[in-house]
Amino acid sequence: MRHLRTVLVGAVLLAATLTLAGPQPRAGAATVVRWSSCPDIADAECAGIDVPVDPARPNGPRFTLRLGRLPALDPAQRKGMLLGIPGGPGVGISEYFGQDLRTRRHIDEFRRQWDVVTFDPRGVGQSSPIRCAPDAVPPVISPFDRPPSPAEFKAIGRANARFLRSCVKATGELIYHLSSMDTAEDIERIRQALSPNDGLVAHGASYGTAYGAAYLERYGDHVQALVLDAVVDHSIDLSTELATRQLPAVQDAFDRMAQWCGEDSSCALHARTWAAPSTPRSPPSRPSGRWSPRSWAWGGMAGC
Repeated sequence: MRHLRTVLVGAVLLAATLTLAGPQPRAGAATVVRWSSCPDIADAECAGIDVPVDPARPNGPRFTLRLGRLPALDPAQRKGMLLGIPGGPGVGISEYFGQDLRTRRHIDEFRRQWDVVTFDPRGVGQSSPIRCAPDAVPPVISPFDRPPSPAEFKAIGRANARFLRSCVKATGELIYHLSSMDTAEDIERIRQALSPNDGLVAHGASYGTAYGAAYLERYGDHVQALVLDAVVDHSIDLSTELATRQLPAVQDAFDRMAQWCGEDSSCALHARTWAAPSTPRSPPSRPSGRWSPRSWAWGGMAGC
């Protein structure tokens, strides 16, 4: 999920109390992490740790959580582990260490002194991914330019319910344990496995802030430094977040861009009209052959 309005809530928590009572390693045998070359990322190493499907039942069924690492370039200057918490939702190691995010998040600069580590969150990538029946993918989607009619709404609901039932059947118990709190437990197990005597040093952006905030709630005394960038409010559901915060912000920005474009000849779209698509996106009140800033803004956001 991308925030077009980036809000940096720098939560750099350098807690003096950690110096006195730092995080305690987990009792019992230490987790042995064996790194090897990632088959899908040229210069990264991958490993796996076993985690419980249901964190509340640590002795219950388990699966392997995939980890990725870019080791510090200068071992003599190495400061420790810097955990990159993936966003999305749906982003994993291959995307996080891919060129786009790697450049925007200055990962190679951090590598000078840190082992940069990330992971495929549970249900994503190679961490027991969610599985669904391909033939159950909903053929019906909601229109972007207007509310669905009652008949369309019912059809969409039936199609989505059928698809979700296929996901539950194919994925199994894990599909009931994909919350931010469940992922926070996985982050703690990563810390225990890779940096048991140190506080967590991590960065989370966009949807990754939901995971980071959940970790902070539960394991705040295990944090050395945590930066949350473009914060998602995990105290409200995602649809409310979209409807009341993101979409109005996108609409406002798009309307201002459209106004500027209509007034300033330097805009590449100045004085241009757009051909109507085969299924008009414009609201009925607008001429069907004209470009509709409002329908394109809301339609584009809904497709992010």
